[in-house]
Amino acid sequence: MKAEFFLDLCFIREHEPEPPFEQAVEQQLQSLFIGKGSWYMEAKQQDQEQVDIVVAEVKGMAKWQREEEILAYLEENAAPQFMDWLQGYRIQLDIKEAHEGCSHCGEN
Repeated sequence: MKAEFFLDLCFIREHEPEPPFEQAVEQQLQSLFIGKGSWYMEAKQQDQEQVDIVVAEVKGMAKWQREEEILAYLEENAAPQFMDWLQGYRIQLDIKEAHEGCSHCGEN
């Protein structure tokens, strides 16, 4: 059974000129979700607070059935700074039930 997943992720770190924060988050998303999904990112910088912000929307298909499974995957596979940067998230799963039978191809 597969599930379509949607993640809204908010990353924040103290401002550092190098590497650009959006590039650092992009590298982590590639290592975590390449072949599992796609993503869109938006980067912002708060000059007064000297912080970098990246908001990422990730969507795809995977065998995860519960939010806890996605969080465990991130904790086990993401670089430590990825989890430090992650300041907020929203997870939505749309579980796809296996078809009882296929009337077109005759397979169960």
